[in-house]
Parts: sequence; C-alpha cells; structure tokens
Amino acid sequence: MRRFIRIITGYLKLRLRGEGVLEAVSVLAEEGYVLSGFTPAEDGYNASCSVFGADALIRRLKELGVDAEPVYRGGLPFRCMGYMKRGGLWLGLALAMLIVFGSTRILWDVRPECNGDYDSAAVISDLKELGVYTGASLYDINVYEAEQRFLIKNSLYSDISINVQGTVANVKLRLRTDAEHKNEDKTPCDIVAKEAGIIHKITATKGEPAVEKGNTVAEGDVLINGQVIGKHGGEYLYRASGSAMATVYREYTVIIPLKTTEKQYTGETETKTMYTVLGRDIPLYKSDCTSFNYADSDVSTKTVKLAAVVFPAVKQTLTYREYVLVPKEISVEEAEEKALSAFNAYLKREVDGEVQNTRTECVFNKELNAVVLSATAEVITEIGVVKEISPSA
Repeated sequence: MRRFIRIITGYLKLRLRGEGVLEAVSVLAEEGYVLSGFTPAEDGYNASCSVFGADALIRRLKELGVDAEPVYRGGLPFRCMGYMKRGGLWLGLALAMLIVFGSTRILWDVRPECNGDYDSAAVISDLKELGVYTGASLYDINVYEAEQRFLIKNSLYSDISINVQGTVANVKLRLRTDAEHKNEDKTPCDIVAKEAGIIHKITATKGEPAVEKGNTVAEGDVLINGQVIGKHGGEYLYRASGSAMATVYREYTVIIPLKTTEKQYTGETETKTMYTVLGRDIPLYKSDCTSFNYADSDVSTKTVKLAAVVFPAVKQTLTYREYVLVPKEISVEEAEEKALSAFNAYLKREVDGEVQNTRTECVFNKELNAVVLSATAEVITEIGVVKEISPSA
C-alpha cells in the first residue's frame, strides 16, 4: 500500500555516501524519518523516500555527515511533468477528446444495399448531394426529403429506405422492375425506328405492327402503331410496346502505322496519398501531378479501420508507374493483326446486338506508311424507340 501511495504522490531515490551512513539511518529512524529500499551500492547505499519532506531529510543527513544525492525522481507527478513540454502529445490528446465528443454527433459511414446489380459509388455520390454522407451532422439529415429527392433523380430505383442507426446510415434500395417501368406512364405513343435498317422480327405486345419482316425502314418510320382502329371503326390510342429487331450495318476504319512507339516501364513509381475525414479532403501533397514525363496512374480507396472499428475516414492512394516511349517498327502482317484486333475490340465494346457477318479489307498505304483497315459489320439489334403521339395525329 505504501508503495502505491508513493507512486501516486511521487518519490526520490537517493545515493548515500559517507562514513557513518548506517548510524545516520538509525538516528533518522528514531526521529521518525522514513527511508525504504535501503540497499548497498558500490560507493555507498541506495534508499528512497517520499517527495514530501525529502528536503528536510536531506538536510538532516548532511547534519549527520552523510552526503545524500537524488539520482532518480519517480511517480505520477514527475511523469506528468515530463509530458508538459510535449506539445504534440497534448495536441493529440485534445484531438482525440474532440473526436470522441463529436463522434456521436456525426455520420460515420453510409452502407448501401440493393436487391440487384447497382453502382454503389454513384448511389453514395447522389446521397452526398442530398446531405447524407460521411461527416454530415446527424441533426442536419432530413431522411424523408433525401429519400423523395433520390427517387425523383434516379428512375432506376422504385424504393429507398434510409435508416440511421447510431452513427451509421443503412440504405436499402430496390431496383425498378420491367413491369413497374411499363406501368409508370400511359401516355399514347408509337414505336418508331431510331435508325435505318431491314426488319428481322417485329413483336407487338400492345398496338399494331406497321411493318413486316424484310421491310426496309428509315429513321423515324413507325414500327408499332399506337393508333388502333376497332372492329366497328372506332379509333383507340395506346402506349405501344413491343420489340423491333432489324439488320443494321456498322462501319469501322482504323489506321495502323508501321513505325510506332511502345511503352517500356522503368520500374520507378511515385505515390501520393489523400485522406477524406468527415467528408473533408485532406491532401498530403501540394499537387496530384507526377514528376514523371510519362506515367500510368492507379487509384485505390480504402476505408480507415482500427481492429473492427470503422472510422469516418477514407484513404485514397494515387500510384504512378513511369514508362518511356521506345521506337518500334512492325511488319505489314503485324499491322494487319493489330488492325483486326482493334476491330474485334470495337465490336465487343461498342456494338449492341448480335453480329451476323463481317467484311474486312486491309490495304497498305505507302504515303502513310501504314495499314488501313476498312470493315463492315452486319448486326441484328433493337431499333425501336418510344415516340409520343401528337394530339393532331
């Protein structure tokens, strides 16, 4: 117990030197002075005493012919004094207390869920515009208004539920189904061609087909008529619906020079880091530009966690990989292969529908010193779009 009290109140370790140390200690004990931890040392004795009354004890030892030198100050008071000059420590402590105090007043995390495939980044971005974001004050979030405005802005979703539990907003979304899309509007409309083509298959689920398989149509031609004449001559207006598959043609041209350059990575990288804390960006660099002349960039985002605790902070790392451009000359055959690869990539990336046939022609152009690929793709695709029926029609 005495040891615990000394740690709380503070204590001194003394080095005692002199001829009559043992006699002096006996005298001090008789006079009521308390010395503990009395042990022999190379040039004297070690002992400890409470910081309270230490000055009087040292003076009394000197009167008895013993030199008492403080060699260590321990206990809580001296430990606290050691931290007094550490400004960074106190700043960190103040910041930690501020975070703890404010953590119950702000939104730490937004967690969206959906019943199908969706773009979570776009959802989080839209919610941020509506005031629901990491770092937002819980007292400023209007859940009902945010839900209504989100549905108005995003027609892909039929329902949204924002449930703020503590410092986390759980957002549940439901994608709009085809039936909901069809039932949302009953304005009379025709299905018209968005581009020219040859009809491959026409299916009307509401309204009457205006064309047949094999018909050639131009852009704007009616494919499924929303104006239907009844058996007794009456005219009925519907919101036409159905499918109009047609054969269309896609043209593609690419030039592959024989003298070109290719990337050669040097192995050098440059990393820049930025934190987003409570919705505020804190860049750790002056500019996000790289010092490399040529570089590829890669961005990674990671939520800051400590153990299982998710903090309202996001770490964004931007990594640059340096490369140099090395001259390279290829043969005509290699250029033709690259041109065909580019055409196939174009078909996968930009052509909607089923490719039925392709025609390609590669020609070497001496003036350009390059291979020129001209290609045509025959594609069966949907060409029908909805067009509202004019009141005068």
